[in-house]
Amino acid sequence: MPDIDHLFPGATQGVYLNTASMALGNRPAREALAAAADRWEQGTFDFVAAERVAEELRYGIASLIRASPDDMAIVTGASGAASTVAAQLGPAAPGANVVVPERDFLSNFMPWALLRDKGYELRLVEDVGGTISTDELARFVDSRTAVIATSLVQSATGFRVDVDSVKDIAHDAGSWLVMDASQAIGAIDVDVDGIDALFACSHKWLLGIRGMGHLYVSPELNARFVPLTPGWKSTQDPMTSFYGPEFELAGRASKLDASFGWFDAIANLEGLRIIESFGIAEIEAHSLSLVDELEEAGVPIAFERNHRSPIVSIDVKSPDDVVGELGKRSIIGSLRAGRLRVSVHLYNTSQDIAALAEALSS
Repeated sequence: MPDIDHLFPGATQGVYLNTASMALGNRPAREALAAAADRWEQGTFDFVAAERVAEELRYGIASLIRASPDDMAIVTGASGAASTVAAQLGPAAPGANVVVPERDFLSNFMPWALLRDKGYELRLVEDVGGTISTDELARFVDSRTAVIATSLVQSATGFRVDVDSVKDIAHDAGSWLVMDASQAIGAIDVDVDGIDALFACSHKWLLGIRGMGHLYVSPELNARFVPLTPGWKSTQDPMTSFYGPEFELAGRASKLDASFGWFDAIANLEGLRIIESFGIAEIEAHSLSLVDELEEAGVPIAFERNHRSPIVSIDVKSPDDVVGELGKRSIIGSLRAGRLRVSVHLYNTSQDIAALAEALSS
């Protein structure tokens, strides 16, 4: 098992329970960035090598979610990914609608809400106690539903949707199923089979830094998608087609690529390698066992185990004050939707859970 203290020096400095906002920094990424910055300063930075790093990252993320690399685009983040998919929809036919949870994270809410300008009806699935009921969701879906868009794991509460049931609903209606997996990939096992589009940002559970995202598009959707911001990365062979007038648009999902953030890619590949070294099944089991320990320590967990994720939302009095008091004890959580939100990852331990439970009890 890799040495956590060596990989994540910050894990020894306090109790970091805020991966759902931003991953704890890791030493391999920091060292890789420092070396790249030295090369940049010295005029020896090799952007071609950095492009290869980004391609390796594309292959690694594809493997993590059981996708083909040809179906993966590298984008700027979750908002850009959702907007890319939403923009593929033309003017609405009569009765056309989009179904989305009313409390979904704005990156996966605003692009669909703005489709009202194209004539789509926005149908909002009620949030009941932080959950998304698939029965309730199905009630809003009909044969004119163009898209069902939802987060795989809800950002505010950690509720994990019943993906198989949502797949069935979308399949029966002939709708696109679009999922924001920003709070899932790198934390739990994700399989894109039966999902039309899925995306995630790099700076949470994938242990990267902010500025890069990953978009899966099914082959069926890719055949009809066009790039929103076409450029040199949209071509079949970007490294040999820098100039016009002739170009060939890529047939792969890479036609949707943004220009790679070279330094982002260098750091993010190190984070992905850590995920791979542990194994996603082991990471998920470890994180959920910590959630169980939190429950055993007397902290109520709202959901049944099949709907749990490494994110826990805790009802406390004066949550903003609680977050501040925890911070004074070097316990880092966050405030979301009027509740204390904590999130665990591979660098958290039973001692972290005990420290949190003790602090909350006092």
